[in-house]
Amino acid sequence: MKRVAVQILGQTLTVASDADEEWIKTLAENIDQRMREVQSKGRTVVSLSAAIAVALNLADELERLKREHEALVRRIASLNQKLAGSLQLAESAEGADVCT
Repeated sequence: MKRVAVQILGQTLTVASDADEEWIKTLAENIDQRMREVQSKGRTVVSLSAAIAVALNLADELERLKREHEALVRRIASLNQKLAGSLQLAESAEGADVCT
């Protein structure tokens, strides 16, 4: 497990992860940016409150993306079934044409 130093709101934090260092830094930059946005809107000045607000926003975004993903997976499965049915009909029709 690697240790990666990142900066969030001017604080250096060490993150232990198996993920790529650049990935961890990208995530930290995203969190830093979101926390700065929350603070700049005057909603909060306390780091913990900003972190909680960002966490709630990220959780909301994640949940929405999960639902979108699940809907797309269901849609793909439905289209796949229709396509398989159409192919089966086409193959049956070809087989009937060959026999006549």
